[in-house]
Amino acid sequence: MNIKAFTFAAAFATGLAAQPAIAQDATPTGTEVAANGTGFRGIRIEGNIGGDRFQSEGNHNDKFGYGGTVGFDGTLGERIVIGAEASFWKPGSGNENRTDLGGGYDIDHKAFEE
Repeated sequence: MNIKAFTFAAAFATGLAAQPAIAQDATPTGTEVAANGTGFRGIRIEGNIGGDRFQSEGNHNDKFGYGGTVGFDGTLGERIVIGAEASFWKPGSGNENRTDLGGGYDIDHKAFEE
């Protein structure tokens, strides 16, 4: 398992373990549910798809990408939503540009996949 997959799995497991206890008998107040019925409290999981373009030293590489996001949201008062999130994006491979330094040495310049 590579480090990205491990990090995503750890963040996902942490998010599942950090769920709040839902044992209240009281009904939600105005700060927990918006007028249209949308709540901004609790854990959320999202899926992401799209195109991505890496550019490094004039070379580019267009790829289809996919990923996901897991987060936890809470409210402060009636209008402020705060929270934390972790995301993962898998766009395919990036670009590598190699510069020969002589003497059998070279240096790689890589456009990161983040």
